[in-house]
Amino acid sequence: YNITLNRRDSNLLKHFYGKDSDLELPTSFDDKFNEQKRVELIRNCNEQIDYLFVGVAFFANIQGVQWLIDNVMPKVSGNLYVIGKGMDHVEFKNLNDRIRIKGFVDDLSFYYYNATCVVSPIFVGGGMKTKTAEALMFGKQIIGTKEAFEGYVIDDSCMCECNTADEFICALERDHKPLKTASRMLFNTYYSTKASLNLLMKFFKDHECRS
Repeated sequence: YNITLNRRDSNLLKHFYGKDSDLELPTSFDDKFNEQKRVELIRNCNEQIDYLFVGVAFFANIQGVQWLIDNVMPKVSGNLYVIGKGMDHVEFKNLNDRIRIKGFVDDLSFYYYNATCVVSPIFVGGGMKTKTAEALMFGKQIIGTKEAFEGYVIDDSCMCECNTADEFICALERDHKPLKTASRMLFNTYYSTKASLNLLMKFFKDHECRS
């Protein structure tokens, strides 16, 4: 059987190999959200994390962060935090005291829980962006490009697609709740381990009946 992550990958499979996808199984992982920990970490936070970007020092992530620094940050207030292995070794240009490049951190949840929103200016790539499901898991509002949301079910109440600097600026200037119940619902419905297990069990059952 052929299993793909999303419709785009299914179309590519058909285009290059003439094969149909038997199952589209989106990215998923265990739910690590903890309300008690969230309250404690927020209470003990002395940093103002307005916009959070999470991603390792991969070319698409580096490109996206630099684009955000150059085109969006000069026109909005608030602090941008960049978290990800190797990011602190990248020679980003036009940095200032509102842009914090942290690199690898021991506990990502501290930054997710305390961030006002998550930004994801990703313009190239394939598959699905795990960081999008992760942000949904932590109940965040996500402001990202079309590529950042590729393969995801879109809920406008917690996901805002922006593909230009002006669109990002407009979205970041809005008030955002630090905890979005819609994000949590979306994660648990489609991108949790339980959701993937349900898809697989249905797939096995259907194909067992056919055989």
